[in-house]
Amino acid sequence: TWKGNAQSVTLTTSALQIKKITVTYAAVPTTYTREGLTAGNWGTICLPYDATVEGAELYTLAGVDNQENPTYITLDEATSIEAGIPYFFKATATTLTATYTSTTAEAASDWNGMYGTLEAMNVAEGMYLLKSNEIVKCGTGCSIAANRAYIDLSETAPATTGAVKLAIDMTDGLQSIEVADKAQAIYNLAGQRVEKAVRGIYVVNGKKIMVK
Repeated sequence: TWKGNAQSVTLTTSALQIKKITVTYAAVPTTYTREGLTAGNWGTICLPYDATVEGAELYTLAGVDNQENPTYITLDEATSIEAGIPYFFKATATTLTATYTSTTAEAASDWNGMYGTLEAMNVAEGMYLLKSNEIVKCGTGCSIAANRAYIDLSETAPATTGAVKLAIDMTDGLQSIEVADKAQAIYNLAGQRVEKAVRGIYVVNGKKIMVK
């Protein structure tokens, strides 16, 4: 029995007598859904198929105001998703639904220094992620889920054009973690010790971290 998604199968043999070949085609998804969104909030998205989107407005990365001392990026509006290309989106509903139309991308690509991923991955220190509607610099331990994107501002063209601006948080080296080490003292930005780190920025062992 052979399993795969090829359109044709060719077997060549001189000694083996084949009595039966079974070909099982993989099911092709028709939609992608992102739930639990808040209207007005921003996200990133990268999909393996061309798609139209409901529940969000799409944007591509147009440029950064200054590569050496960046304070914001600019975005251009897009009408649909191209396979493998990373986008920003602004939610207009609690659910984003992308309906696939055509074209499969074997791998994610980049757009003006914005890199998409079709799988969960670690993101290198010094790259930038979208968090809480701002662009934030990664320290160690940054990661993103599948179908998201990160930014290398050193590869983003300087530009002031673009329909929309997103601010850049210049706090250096924020660390993306799920739970702070309970054995370490945790302080808020006012210098007060807290028992538990919820969402926000804290100081642990002398370093600023972001808890998602």
